[in-house]
Amino acid sequence: MKTHRIQTLFMLALVLSMTACSRPYYNTHEEPLKVNPNKTEKTQSHLIRASYDAVDRILSAIENSHLNFNLDKQHPLIVTSFVDIDDVRYSSTFGRMVGEQVGSRFAQSGYQVIELKMRSDIFVPAPGQGSSGEFMLSRELRDLSFEHDAQAVIVGTYAAAKDIVYVTAKVVDARNNIILYSTDYSLPVDDNIKKLLRDQNKRKR
Repeated sequence: MKTHRIQTLFMLALVLSMTACSRPYYNTHEEPLKVNPNKTEKTQSHLIRASYDAVDRILSAIENSHLNFNLDKQHPLIVTSFVDIDDVRYSSTFGRMVGEQVGSRFAQSGYQVIELKMRSDIFVPAPGQGSSGEFMLSRELRDLSFEHDAQAVIVGTYAAAKDIVYVTAKVVDARNNIILYSTDYSLPVDDNIKKLLRDQNKRKR
């Protein structure tokens, strides 16, 4: 009887540990990363981890779910700088860095990545929209997508609040502006993140 009870408790503990380690494929939101100011780990490592995790969630959902599309490693992706949600004509060091890291992670995962330093807007307001709301890919970006035979465009926006910067990454079909997949996450704003965001009102992409 005692042996049976020990075996039962062992199996229960095993099941609980496996459940705790599993992650849902459709997790499209990540809670803010917790940064302990007393630790010496640099913000840059948190930023890289957040960008890589966003790409990993996208690829996990696409490769392991029943979504009605797939990303082909034989056809290129276009990755752009991430832009300020309040004025999509502008980015910042933060937005450009996130775009670089997202493109890097796709390349590390075996995808062909075309990196573009856009000369003009990557977004335009959707019909009937003002300075905020829904946006579509610009004609320039759609033309470049067709020129490079890109299967999708990776774009993103961010919004800086007092203590947190919120980021959205999207996989967009350039042919029809349909969002194929998106994921949201956030980062704490410390002095390093503030510095990366500082130039966003000074210069365009």
